[in-house]
Amino acid sequence: MQLSSLKLLIKDFIKEFLSFLGLKISRRSSGLFGVKNNFVYQFEPTKGDKFNWLKTMNINTVIDVGAHQGEWALELCKILGYPNFYCFEPVRSNFLELSHNLNLPNFKLFNLAVGDRQGKLQMYRNNFLPGSSILKCSEFHLQTFPFSANEEVETIDINTLDEIFKLIDLKDNILLKIDVQGYEDKVIFGAKNILERIKVVIVETSFCELYEGQALFTDIYQLLSKQGFIYSGSLEELKSPRDGIPLQQDSLFIKK
Repeated sequence: MQLSSLKLLIKDFIKEFLSFLGLKISRRSSGLFGVKNNFVYQFEPTKGDKFNWLKTMNINTVIDVGAHQGEWALELCKILGYPNFYCFEPVRSNFLELSHNLNLPNFKLFNLAVGDRQGKLQMYRNNFLPGSSILKCSEFHLQTFPFSANEEVETIDINTLDEIFKLIDLKDNILLKIDVQGYEDKVIFGAKNILERIKVVIVETSFCELYEGQALFTDIYQLLSKQGFIYSGSLEELKSPRDGIPLQQDSLFIKK
């Protein structure tokens, strides 16, 4: 049974059960479910409360690997205030936009890819820039997202997090975000030392191969579990536009 069908069955069951009790359920725009008869049942946080859990982590340092043009970092600033940010983006055109958007004193920006080695690599720069990767798009990716078909090769610099931060004094309570289109395991391989200091990891994980030879959710789960992190749920999810099946999620891992 597909997930969508299962959800419909559950909704129908809840409605029938509440009707039996003389209650009626209605959805509000705030994301709350309001039940008439003076009862309100809250199943989801409001938009303003969605990241209250992160505020309790007292994050002082954010390492943003795959910063794109700074959208995520700017949103995080609204939540955490202004911790120290270290943002990495290898695609030159993205980095120029990143430099413009994050011209702030608490941001350090690097036109650099992050992985498990030092040197230079060829990167596939996609016409859909957020889909650019060191790995080539899989056939499944192109069938699912045909607008990603056009790629150009760009030479980039790459380094490891352990090497980059060897001589940089970081404030504790570190959050690491990884969004590198299938190259997530390589970032982790090159960060074994610094992961000992990291408190929270938010990493894009895939359930199917969108990039050739990429690591999948189970691979990332095992790598971070060995480093002392507990998988703590999904923050966002990408579903196939063709059939609705989950393809990726932003996975949350928190140090034990």
